[in-house]
Amino acid sequence: MRWSCLFLACHLIGCGSSPAADVAVDASSDSGADACGPAFDSTELPAETTVTLATCTPSGFALRSGGGSLTTIDDTHTRWTLGKAPVVNTVQGYGPTYYYSTGDSIQPTWLTTVRATLAKPYATESFGDVHDFLSAQKNDGSTEDCAFAPDGKLTMGVPGGLIQLGPDGKSSAMKLTGEPLVAPLGLFYDKTGILWVADSKGPALRSVSLAGEVTTVVSSDGTQNLVMPNDVVSNDGKSVYFTDSCLGEVLFVKDGKVMDVAKFDLAKEGGANGVALDPDGKSLWVTTENTGLLCQSKGVGPEAPISGLYRFELLPTGFGKRTDIAVNQGLFGDGLTFDSEGNLYVIFDREANFALTESSVWILAKGDTKLVKFLTANDRVFANPVFGKGAFGETQLYLALLAVPGFTDPSARGLMRFNVGIKGL
Repeated sequence: MRWSCLFLACHLIGCGSSPAADVAVDASSDSGADACGPAFDSTELPAETTVTLATCTPSGFALRSGGGSLTTIDDTHTRWTLGKAPVVNTVQGYGPTYYYSTGDSIQPTWLTTVRATLAKPYATESFGDVHDFLSAQKNDGSTEDCAFAPDGKLTMGVPGGLIQLGPDGKSSAMKLTGEPLVAPLGLFYDKTGILWVADSKGPALRSVSLAGEVTTVVSSDGTQNLVMPNDVVSNDGKSVYFTDSCLGEVLFVKDGKVMDVAKFDLAKEGGANGVALDPDGKSLWVTTENTGLLCQSKGVGPEAPISGLYRFELLPTGFGKRTDIAVNQGLFGDGLTFDSEGNLYVIFDREANFALTESSVWILAKGDTKLVKFLTANDRVFANPVFGKGAFGETQLYLALLAVPGFTDPSARGLMRFNVGIKGL
């Protein structure tokens, strides 16, 4: 059956008249039958499909999830276009308010839910002048991560320091004092405005104050020196989580001290790369990557597709139970982030014969266990995703690019973006 346009109708005894006083209307009902909502029980439709919601009495609708759009046709017909992301799309319907002889009133409501599917991943668009700016500065290195500063600018890590972009995409150097930043791979602004930096060639976890002063926080896991800090995240500025890919570790730092360390098997699982806290802050999500070439790790096949996605329960003392979400996803796992609806966006790269075949953003829809490919490129390497703020567009997903010798052209650095239609956290 073709779903290019689906007409949805509801049937209700006494349709068009007020319900009898002894008819119970469940205002939180999902079925909508008694509430005169659409009798719609399809579980899946292609992303961006448009359907018409029809009701037997004047009704209204409001988007609740999925990032789609609603267009009112008349009092009983509304056009609903699903969002682009392969996630759950939900609209809430509400009918006319009914008044009883007792003076009480009730307004029937219902939910209509559809999961959007995606047959072909989307492409992204370039944003900003990062490559040209760095070339003019004679900086030949790669970009890696990005994060939004308290003043609304987009901060990016580049070899030897940081740059910032405005909503117009124009780049400028960020003035820093204190200790040097050598190769900032991971960036994260906490709620207090402090920028946390995983400096891979420091190698150290560093912080940057609001005034731009760089300070080293941690340079050891407590038993050995750090080798390649990669990504970092924090919830309150006191509890910080960061990875060291070559050590295969995720580290929990509190008040400047390493409190706990979780380790991965480099040969079977890869080394920890990206980190993200889920919306409620109770779990830490981690990607891994093959460290055979990156770190010259012994016993690691350089083309073994061992990258994966994992979740750790968080305890006041550190890491709790680990859950393996997706394994053997490709050569490299990289950055990840959540949107405001709890959907996870995660990057994996795949290769064949030491040549890039694809770099993709996958979505793990809230409550799901299966990744779905969402965005893809074969001439760029996606590194880290972040949702826009303010004038950058809150539904725009920005992707920092990684220029990798042998995989991409040196000019394949900077930023890409895509309008997901759903706001970030």
